[in-house]
Amino acid sequence: MPSYKPLDRVSIVYWSTINGTALALGQLVEKVEPHERHGQRVWVSMPYDAAEPQAFYYADSSRIEHMEADPIGRQTPTFLYINLMWFLKVAANGSTGPRLVNGQRVKFPYTSRERADAAARAALYINALRHADPHLFARWEASEIEDARP
Repeated sequence: MPSYKPLDRVSIVYWSTINGTALALGQLVEKVEPHERHGQRVWVSMPYDAAEPQAFYYADSSRIEHMEADPIGRQTPTFLYINLMWFLKVAANGSTGPRLVNGQRVKFPYTSRERADAAARAALYINALRHADPHLFARWEASEIEDARP
């Protein structure tokens, strides 16, 4: 059974007020508590179009999963892309991310070690996306080149 902790990145199936049943990638776990039958109750920050701002899932539900639950070689191109974007964001100079301080979420700068680790992971995702979906990779690469122009 999966185990979750606050600030884990997850994918969730949820009820969208715009589209009905929807999938959100890269949502953050807000809090967890033990649950006798399901392992944990997991509260997740919800997308803007969700019927509720925060919802809970049971850890053993098929409606919630860690973003990197599948090995990189088995992730769909969409998961590869979202994970790549996450690691590039973390790897950027001056990037900040959430930390829990006295139970509260606070933005802190990533350390140079965390940024280096994220850059290495991003390189793996670039290679995986290139092979899994060459067209998506080409679109991403073109957008990166366009964004880098003065």
